[in-house]
Amino acid sequence: MEPGYSFRFDERDWVCLSVAEYREKGTQYYWREYGLYDKSDSCLAWLNEFNGHWSIAYQSDAFQENARSGEYTDGNRRFLIFNKYSALFEYGYGEFMDDITSPVVYNASEYVNPPEMVTFCSNLTEIFSIEARYVSQKEMKAILPEKAELPSAVGVGALEPSTFYISDRTLRLFTIITVVILIAIEIVFNFTETEVKVGGVNVAVDTAMVQPKVPFVIRDIDLPKSYNNIEVRIAGNLNNEWVEVEGSLISADGRDVADFGTSLEYYSGYEDGESWSEGSNANEVFLPAIEKGNYMLDGDVNFSGKRFGNFVAVEVYANVGYFSNLWFLLALVLIYPGYVLARRHIKNKARWANSDYAYLHFNQNDD
Repeated sequence: MEPGYSFRFDERDWVCLSVAEYREKGTQYYWREYGLYDKSDSCLAWLNEFNGHWSIAYQSDAFQENARSGEYTDGNRRFLIFNKYSALFEYGYGEFMDDITSPVVYNASEYVNPPEMVTFCSNLTEIFSIEARYVSQKEMKAILPEKAELPSAVGVGALEPSTFYISDRTLRLFTIITVVILIAIEIVFNFTETEVKVGGVNVAVDTAMVQPKVPFVIRDIDLPKSYNNIEVRIAGNLNNEWVEVEGSLISADGRDVADFGTSLEYYSGYEDGESWSEGSNANEVFLPAIEKGNYMLDGDVNFSGKRFGNFVAVEVYANVGYFSNLWFLLALVLIYPGYVLARRHIKNKARWANSDYAYLHFNQNDD
């Protein structure tokens, strides 16, 4: 881009007035600055490029008095101190509004809130502020002549937003609203459903049996809805014993629709004068999305061989309120904000590696 080049950007018709290169005093950090002018209302702006990252800056009415302890606030916007430097003029040509003959053109304090930045500047004659925003490579290609080549971007720019940029506030609102809606839907479905017992059997067990494995069958399990969930509940009067229940849900035409297995364990005793217990005398297995039809449950009860009671109760209930789907859906919903936060953390870590003030705002040792 050369002085005299005109283009439309940010809903303005710009003319390039100057091209200059500046350097941060005491370093070898260089950046290029293009002075822009919109004659319709005498608006000035500066298009800046550093390490292949672009931003456009305008004069601002921001007050440095609002900057405290490494932060600057403007309404709901919170900017963090990123850099302080003195700008030295290296070379340039065109028409300049600044006194480029001064050894130090200006001193600057940069506060960032990607993709925006507020810079407070001062020189020998004035104190002023500038607001800038990130300009993407796509936007720059639309600005420059067709054959112009853009410098390759190096690292993460100070104002470069996340790949999928979304503000913290919007991300929180999205997550909270979605979670509330899912919970409300799940509660409505669970409390409007009425569970129905559709079958059951008491399976007799006895240590006198030759094999500690007893078969059972529950017939005529009728599921009237297009899709049903069922819960198989087992219970027994255990005392320092275990029992296992395995079975299959079989359709009227002989298809093995679902297999299941669960167990009961209950142990108790006394130790050092105190009683203890572990396990339970009841358990359940959930079988989701069973199609409409008539079924039977074919299974076995396998027990430890001790006499713990005279039966194990196996009961089948249909259309049981169940929250496992909710946890699955919540996990899916949280994938997006989790991904955004992870990408933001990685990008912020790379961004603040270029700042002398990272210790104030970002722990680079975070994993």
